[in-house]
Amino acid sequence: MNEQGLAEQAVGRTQPSMEEVLQEVIRMLEQGTTPEQLLEMGVPQELLQQALMVMQQEQKQVVASD
Repeated sequence: MNEQGLAEQAVGRTQPSMEEVLQEVIRMLEQGTTPEQLLEMGVPQELLQQALMVMQQEQKQVVASD
């Protein structure tokens, strides 16, 4: 078995994609975490703004479909 190849694969998977990080930030916001708390946790402001924009777009789509 090629252990180094498996280790490299495992390391590669530990870095989430930007989309995964964005979805995690959105999930935390939906659960009640404030933007200020996320900033204190080290979430970049640009990523937080992007998450808020995605949430606003989703809300508009829900309202439009009602």
